[in-house]
Amino acid sequence: MKTYINYGFEWNDGAGERIPAWSRRVVQDEQTKIFSAQVWSPKKSYTFKIDHFVPKT
Repeated sequence: MKTYINYGFEWNDGAGERIPAWSRRVVQDEQTKIFSAQVWSPKKSYTFKIDHFVPKT
């Protein structure tokens, strides 16, 4: 099951939707082109293979 989150807001000049600032995964609907936050909760969490990874910069 996929859960998507958008928040609706109303202000003095109108209304609109916003994506939560703390979103870790955002997906775009191919038909409407609207972005939505997706709850990311896999059944099995990822296990890192390298304990102290340092990227090359």
